[in-house]
Amino acid sequence: MNTSKGETSQDSKYLKPWYETGDNKAFFENELAKEINSNHPLFSKAVEAIAYSRMQDDVLFKINDDTFEYAVVHLTYSKTVEKSPKYPATKFYKNWQNVYDECIAVDHKEWSE
Repeated sequence: MNTSKGETSQDSKYLKPWYETGDNKAFFENELAKEINSNHPLFSKAVEAIAYSRMQDDVLFKINDDTFEYAVVHLTYSKTVEKSPKYPATKFYKNWQNVYDECIAVDHKEWSE
């Protein structure tokens, strides 16, 4: 998945267990909107679901934020607003290389073992 410059490309295919959201994009975005409360760090942020993990209930969102470009959210599928801003659990990544190296590649290694 590396480009000739040694960087990963967002256009590269995701490594298993990560897959593009495809037709499920709106489903993941709607579920996130149902779960986050007004104190959650993603509340009122523009988000776009771009990938999901079959290993966990994690979804990768591209976000409109000054500090971070991506967030991996562990959706609860509770179909209700979470009371704590800690949920759904969210980890932020500064750029594509960061999310690829620290999340996608790590999950792939665990998946393959």
